[in-house]
Amino acid sequence: MSELPEYLYGDSLRWNFGFENPNKAAVLFACLLPLCWLAWSASWRIGRLWLRIPAIVFSGLLFLGAGGCLLSTFSRGGLVAGLVAMGYLWFQSFLRLKVVRSEGDGGDEGDEGKGETTSFWQSPSFWFSLLLILLLICGAIWCGLAERASSGIVGDASVTHRLELWKGALQMAHDNPLGFGAGQSGTAYMDWYQALERTEGYRTMVNSYLTFLVERGWALFGLSLTLAVLFWRWSLPHGKHCQLIISLKASILAFLVAGFFSTTMENPWLWILPSLAAFAVVAMMFATKETPRWGVVLRDSITITLLLLGGLWMLGWWMASKDPLIRECGHRDGLRTVVSVSPRNPAHSIHLIPDPIVLGDRYGKLIQALALGANSRVGLEGGGKSDLLLATGVECFKKASDERQQVIWIAPPVPSESEAANLARFAHPALLLNPEIDEDGRSSWWIAHPLPHTQIIPLDGVGTRIDWAWDRIIEIIKKPADGI
Repeated sequence: MSELPEYLYGDSLRWNFGFENPNKAAVLFACLLPLCWLAWSASWRIGRLWLRIPAIVFSGLLFLGAGGCLLSTFSRGGLVAGLVAMGYLWFQSFLRLKVVRSEGDGGDEGDEGKGETTSFWQSPSFWFSLLLILLLICGAIWCGLAERASSGIVGDASVTHRLELWKGALQMAHDNPLGFGAGQSGTAYMDWYQALERTEGYRTMVNSYLTFLVERGWALFGLSLTLAVLFWRWSLPHGKHCQLIISLKASILAFLVAGFFSTTMENPWLWILPSLAAFAVVAMMFATKETPRWGVVLRDSITITLLLLGGLWMLGWWMASKDPLIRECGHRDGLRTVVSVSPRNPAHSIHLIPDPIVLGDRYGKLIQALALGANSRVGLEGGGKSDLLLATGVECFKKASDERQQVIWIAPPVPSESEAANLARFAHPALLLNPEIDEDGRSSWWIAHPLPHTQIIPLDGVGTRIDWAWDRIIEIIKKPADGI
């Protein structure tokens, strides 16, 4: 069993608590914070003093422990998730307290209403609660997480990279509404949407929602979003379980917020706590026996979903409109992916038949550079007429050109006897770009067996992988494309 990688912030080890990434561990503790606070609040209402004191101490230590573990992950996303969840919990509890007070002040609730009107400023629980919060704030400052969080506000590499990645994700969702397929978002971004000069590697969109949208498409994303909004709109806190519902929803909210900053939702273990909380909320909502106005709930949920989807689509359209390249998506090699790249006003069209041995496994950036450099639409599918056929490696022998196409072969291998016989009858002028470094005998074979009507151009300084000479190749391709 391989050891988990270690993550550091400066000289401090970021604890991962058995997860492969500290950001995922932070989600767990962010979800626990509202539940620990619920236990802390409930302990103050225990009637017997000999039970109340131990419960207060234990629940307070539990809350500090969950907060301390969250701080030790150094996860800014987890910190934001915890703060948002606790802010929601405190805000909703304060609103509920105001409602109860106003009812008590009316004089209709008798002694119970009068008890609720006691100012919480005079309550020991308030001041001890404030002490717990101050202890966590001091812990964040002491361990350095507060400094790390503030550096994210003014900007650092991880934040700026995320912003660039998320912009690309919105454009990817706009260009490919059906999605790129499970596990393909990071690869598709690096191939087709990452800036040509950038080299950062990504497995996902570093955002659970954008990853799901880019990989699964708008239909499934919209359905999931509708269900989430429907649940949140339906489960408005009310009834005798109000405080418990607020705390459970705060725990769910921490999970949802944390998923915005990392692809944490791909870990099934992290779904256990928010799923149990959601089931508990549903059970308590039915236990109240208050029938919701389903027409209003459905209307609001669908309206909010459509507004969110429309906003995301408009952002993707805006990002696509600013890009100098237009990408067309379709099915290729069993994947829903990019099948052509074109500048805004292409002067020519090129049909490229790629061989990963020659171009590398991820040749999307080479195709983008070719489209820009040659001002040409570069298609990977054979549909339609093209001005130039560009074939690489073993693919050089798999498509015969017609007289209307110019042909360029890049690093073709040594042909078989039947392929050599067919090539001997090839009478259309072509260019053959031959690597200078002969790694497997292909370069010397073509020099020893030149074809009629075929001009051999050496590619200096490269072997079978020719991406290092791609700028030189683009210059060569531009001449046939311009009719020279």
